[in-house]
Amino acid sequence: MFKFIKKFTQFCLIMFMLSNLALAKSHTVSFAQLTDIHYSPDGITSSSRDLSKSKANLGFAITSLNKHSKDIDFVMFLGDNIDKSRTDSMMGFLKETQNVEKPHYFVLGNHDAYKLSGIPKEQYIKAVQLYNPYQKSDKPSYYFYPDKNTIAIVVDGAMQFAPSAHGTYTEETIKWLDNVLTENQDKVALIFQHFPLIPPYENFSHRTLEADPYFDLLIKHKNIALISSGHYHDEKVTIDKNGIYHISVPSLLSEPNIYEIVKVTYEKKIFKTPTEVKVEIKKIRI
Repeated sequence: MFKFIKKFTQFCLIMFMLSNLALAKSHTVSFAQLTDIHYSPDGITSSSRDLSKSKANLGFAITSLNKHSKDIDFVMFLGDNIDKSRTDSMMGFLKETQNVEKPHYFVLGNHDAYKLSGIPKEQYIKAVQLYNPYQKSDKPSYYFYPDKNTIAIVVDGAMQFAPSAHGTYTEETIKWLDNVLTENQDKVALIFQHFPLIPPYENFSHRTLEADPYFDLLIKHKNIALISSGHYHDEKVTIDKNGIYHISVPSLLSEPNIYEIVKVTYEKKIFKTPTEVKVEIKKIRI
């Protein structure tokens, strides 16, 4: 009996050590994501949406983000941050987001920046750099490292000259993304963009144009964990055949006025199958 107890105790100890070893090999990165805020400093309602609470919603969201700061490594704004591409809207939004305590970054949406009757992308980005010390790149597509194991990549799909509900990822952008992923194949990649590759529902007027080269890229690279997008004001999670999570994030402007905290857990070695990455999404109502 004593020998049995001794062997059982040794077995339990070994299993405990193995469990801790497996745990030590895993890595976690967490972030908050907000989209389609459509910030309006005067709250004047447009013909298509009620903007009267857009400014208040952003303030409530920032207060909530700061309360959850211990749970997140960074914050990502996924585009259509402002409703009208105007200087007063842009400056008001950037001043508000200065109150976010965690490192935070911006994606350009179709409402944010364009040359024709709006703010050119270059001007928008220069303003961002003045107000946000974390976003150092002077390009609309850029990347940063939340930690030594992870790369976060922002991919711009907004039209350059005129506002359009269609997104497009140019040949130049796809080539850039390919190079970034190749150079960082030892890291797990989180991709953030405004226009989804896999939308939550069909809408011809909002679809991403000429997306095939982007899909081809996803097959080539094995270190992509997820792609988070906005634009459709609706939520849905799709896991594609490559094991990549496509997360469509709901609009902060619309009821029930939520943002998401995403926790990604993976093995420190680069994963090769969908089972080696775990994505948990927590909805936060402001």
